Amino acid sequence: MNDDAEGQAIATRHPDADMLLYDYFKHLTSLSIFALGGILLITQNLAGEAVDKWKVFVVFGLVSLAGVMAFHGASEVVGAKTAGKAVGKSIYRLRSVAPLVLGAGVGVFLSVFTDALERL
Repeated sequence: MNDDAEGQAIATRHPDADMLLYDYFKHLTSLSIFALGGILLITQNLAGEAVDKWKVFVVFGLVSLAGVMAFHGASEVVGAKTAGKAVGKSIYRLRSVAPLVLGAGVGVFLSVFTDALERL
């Protein structure tokens, strides 16, 4: 295979790329919902007294924002596909930013939770 053929193969878009993107956003939305439930359960039952409330709101805000971004991304993919249009370029930004925000929320939660365990 020569260099031109390799570059062309890499640049070729997968025919189901939009459906893969929709599934990605759908799973990221589910992860956000499950994370919110787990965070709520842990902060109420295990370390509710030792955790500052404003820190819990920050964690909830980050994880919720990631879920909203992922849900918006899935909605945009569905909207574009039902209208027969290509998905917008902002979707690809959401694909990168939403998991980062979710990871930041989970990371902050782990930090808050380990601090709370040290106080107990």
